[in-house]
Amino acid sequence: MSEGRSKPSISVRFVRHAESQNNQVYRDARRVYRGGTPEFDLEGWTNYVNERRRADPDLSETGRLQTQKLASYLAPHLHNQASHPVRIIVSPMLRTLQTIAPTLEALKLRHTQEASILSSSTPPGEAPPPPRLRAIIHGFYHESEGCHIRDTPGKSLGSNRMSE
Repeated sequence: MSEGRSKPSISVRFVRHAESQNNQVYRDARRVYRGGTPEFDLEGWTNYVNERRRADPDLSETGRLQTQKLASYLAPHLHNQASHPVRIIVSPMLRTLQTIAPTLEALKLRHTQEASILSSSTPPGEAPPPPRLRAIIHGFYHESEGCHIRDTPGKSLGSNRMSE
């Protein structure tokens, strides 16, 4: 291999998901029902959690901040260092889609700008370069316990919403 050329490689990164609203529910329940103290109200805590916990929750405010930090770290690294095309495989759980969305947007912007430059320099009659980003939503990847609260299956995103 000649100097200055990169050799083919595969880079794998695993990201679970940013903090969900369910984490906030548990934090609030601990505060309200004095978790960790002799005055702990187990029944109140259990009712509070059962009424507010969701099978497929949104991200918490902390989780939304985490997604921005993830995007600011991951997008440049994937753009500059990863093999191409970049493939992102994500579960259909709402919190995982919300976690990766800012990274996908940042990569899409970078790749759109790059493709525009490359296609304008592609000689007539030649094919433009292949896409450098591919996101795959795969139903095989999900929580081991599934999308439910206790033994009751919860609502999940429909295929149209997932495609967005």
